[in-house]
Amino acid sequence: MRINAPINNYESCKAQINAGADEIYVGLMTSLFSRLHFSARSQINGTGQQIMPSKEELKRIVMYAHAHNVHVNFTANIAYISDYSFDGLNLENEYIHYVLEGIDCGVDSVIVSDFGLMHTLNEMKLPVEIHSSTIFDTNSTAQLKFLKSVGVSRAVLSYQISIEDIKKMSLLPGMELEIFGYGGCSFSTYCNLGHGLSMGFPCKNYYYINNLEVSTNCLDSTQGCCLCSLWKLNSIGVNVIKIVGRELPYNQVSPITKLFKDVIKVVNNTNEQEFNLKMDSIIPAWWKRGVCKQNQCKYQS
Repeated sequence: MRINAPINNYESCKAQINAGADEIYVGLMTSLFSRLHFSARSQINGTGQQIMPSKEELKRIVMYAHAHNVHVNFTANIAYISDYSFDGLNLENEYIHYVLEGIDCGVDSVIVSDFGLMHTLNEMKLPVEIHSSTIFDTNSTAQLKFLKSVGVSRAVLSYQISIEDIKKMSLLPGMELEIFGYGGCSFSTYCNLGHGLSMGFPCKNYYYINNLEVSTNCLDSTQGCCLCSLWKLNSIGVNVIKIVGRELPYNQVSPITKLFKDVIKVVNNTNEQEFNLKMDSIIPAWWKRGVCKQNQCKYQS
């Protein structure tokens, strides 16, 4: 099980790799947009800081990462592209140019979240892996089979998914599974429906089987944390744990990367019972105060 950590510049790359990241994900600055762009993020965060590297900086990032055997994922996960053209500019052509710029820098994979763009990139037979973004809300084996048929080698699963569903999906050969280690609800279709439109849906959807009330994660908008579930997630075949925070300063995110990496090391050297006994002493007080006290544990069976 590997850690995929966010970066936004060369210094954050070094910090995240030093913290234990096995992979990093990053976009690329472009002059085409002033705000939200092909990376599904603004190029400037709320404090006015640039959170996308230039092409020259991205090349340095890739060289440093590869020198440390770290995989570089390129964020090209805008959720839609129209046929809009103006004064010789076509958005789809600009998107393809953006992806090719990333490939020219040496990235290893491209994260995509639009079916049309995924089809186009697959037809181009690019020398990189194609990963499907969480924006697809992938939460079933049927979806995985379709994604595999269009050239996807890794699916970043929906924020709203149970460990039982992940276990079933992990049985599909030839497809890596990536899930969020903590946090995440920003572009979820289900949450936008249930909460954004104020339709009154709860965060967990309750239903009845044989007069017993059970719940599903389909509408679960919890931020959550999966530290205590890492042993189970590893045992059922989850390949990658994603850390959120592209828009944050790296000194806020790299300690989280290190914490998850430390716990994964314990996962690799214990059985489930030993892991559960050790968790209370492994998790630091600052994480317990800020996360554990909310009692929002991800991927609990």
